[in-house]
Amino acid sequence: MASIGGLDLGFGSQTQIVRTNVLCIALSATGMSSAANAHYVHNKVKEGLKGSMLEPDFTYFYDTDAPTGSGYTAAAAAAIFDQDTNNDGTADSTALENHGLLRDIRQVPLCPGSAHLDTTAVHAAYGSAHTAADVGSISGNLMCQGILSLSAVELADSAVTVNQGLFVDDDAGADASPSTTDANEVAGVFSQYVAQSAMSDQYVNMMAASATDFNRGNLSADGGISTGARKGPYTLNMEKALTHMDLGYTTGATVAAVDGARAAADAFGDIMGDISGQSTLIQCLSLAKVC
Repeated sequence: MASIGGLDLGFGSQTQIVRTNVLCIALSATGMSSAANAHYVHNKVKEGLKGSMLEPDFTYFYDTDAPTGSGYTAAAAAAIFDQDTNNDGTADSTALENHGLLRDIRQVPLCPGSAHLDTTAVHAAYGSAHTAADVGSISGNLMCQGILSLSAVELADSAVTVNQGLFVDDDAGADASPSTTDANEVAGVFSQYVAQSAMSDQYVNMMAASATDFNRGNLSADGGISTGARKGPYTLNMEKALTHMDLGYTTGATVAAVDGARAAADAFGDIMGDISGQSTLIQCLSLAKVC
């Protein structure tokens, strides 16, 4: 039985330390058009890095210089993330991730299969942001209790770099003034950004006026607190970390290469060559509660 800082993490413990790895691939134009090719890229990289601290749980395709910009065509996004659970031809819910393919960097489950959306959300075409899922409608089996660390590296073929540096002085931008904002000052690979977003989501849900059919609290209407509002958040927002890393990218990976026809002969090295210098691996360690 292990103890970390007085925290009992023995077998069956409801509290766990969870590592979430997200491979983020910047694309130059048009976006991924094939669900099969997107899955192929994710699975090949996951297989190549399997068992290491770098193995990605999720792969996120996005538009270079627009971290929340969809990396898919609208049709591909719908094919991947729309869920028709009753088989009536209409989407009943939207998947936050599908077999490792991540829908939105702002809503990352702590691990594959740990969070789901009970309603639908609208997908966007390449370069535009998807409609974010209603946080009050997200449920799951792992709730974030705190962020322990956050880090990231740019993957450059057989090397790695941290283009912008993990830590940026608030006055290091072109204006060199704390009273003016520039690109560097609004980004940074800081765990506090992820923690603050999680805390904000939780508080807003607890203060929502209505708790009906949502994971909300009704506190602002003096209605007491619902059981559901004590739960969550089930996802992490890594947008600012990716914004920071994306500052070093220029053109994005060529879609014709990344989204091209894939065959079993395409090796891990081929994929890494295609995304070299235009991909980031973000790693977040969090304290989570099993529910």
